[in-house]
Amino acid sequence: MAARGHGWWLTIAIVMLGTHVIRIGMLSNVAAVTMIAPIAFDLAPRLGLHPVAFTMLVSDTDSFAYILPTQITAGVIAYSSGAFTTADYAKVGVVSVLIAIVYGLCVIAPRYAYLGVPVWDAATPWPFAH
Repeated sequence: MAARGHGWWLTIAIVMLGTHVIRIGMLSNVAAVTMIAPIAFDLAPRLGLHPVAFTMLVSDTDSFAYILPTQITAGVIAYSSGAFTTADYAKVGVVSVLIAIVYGLCVIAPRYAYLGVPVWDAATPWPFAH
């Protein structure tokens, strides 16, 4: 497993990038998260990370799947206009994906920790369950 043995931030970044590679052939964000979330939830303890925070972080970047126009319905519709090429779309999309990953690691992960669910602590109980 390429993600094991690294710091929490690099582990999450590797998994986020990996999910975007998997995501390339899927049109539906809902279908992608439905497929990826249970896998991420089960993978988190093996990586020593909090399952809920890890799953939310990995699944959140799926909203920024803009590498190919076929990854989201709006991209397919926009691409059909003929105003841009797949390469043009990919140039912007790769930057969007990278921004989403950095945002997740630098803003969302600390926010989850502030809310009581640090991604780097797998033993932290889920604070909202009673």
